[in-house]
Amino acid sequence: MSRAIGCSVNFPCALLLLVPTASLPCEPSETLHFACTVKNGTKKVEVCHTLDEATYRFGPPGGQAELELRRPVTDVHLTPWPGIGRTIWEEVIFRNASHSYTVYGGIDRAPSEDGSGEILVTLAGGVVVHQAEQEIAHLTCDPGSVDFPWGTGLYEAQETAGQCYDRRRQQWHACAVPTE
Repeated sequence: MSRAIGCSVNFPCALLLLVPTASLPCEPSETLHFACTVKNGTKKVEVCHTLDEATYRFGPPGGQAELELRRPVTDVHLTPWPGIGRTIWEEVIFRNASHSYTVYGGIDRAPSEDGSGEILVTLAGGVVVHQAEQEIAHLTCDPGSVDFPWGTGLYEAQETAGQCYDRRRQQWHACAVPTE
């Protein structure tokens, strides 16, 4: 999905990225991290979370999930956007025995080519499935179906659970408890 956005000092583009979109596929107690359809709208991928738990769902839109993985937020691996580049992106990895499900989303912000100063925003994402270390599926989101209200919710949930993110090593670890 692409749309042109006029940005200015009084209305920075960054504010638009923090506004949730109209589609809220998660349960009422959950916050949306990412959602889209794949396979020409026949399947839906979504990641939702609370302060304690992250959930991956895959299945038909509006129907019962074919696969639902609920994990404590400390058991999923979030790679947050490093804060550089024109594309805001994140990925979340859920593990289930020998399988892993890497859900990724991105918001590309490119200046329009007509010199108007507008920013063209394109949303993209998908899920990559590995069995052991071998990729067995890579499903790309259908154009126009991505719902990625980028924010700090899942990141803050992991911090609330006592984890700290080491940006240099790109990994989470237990926060050191200050000694008095």
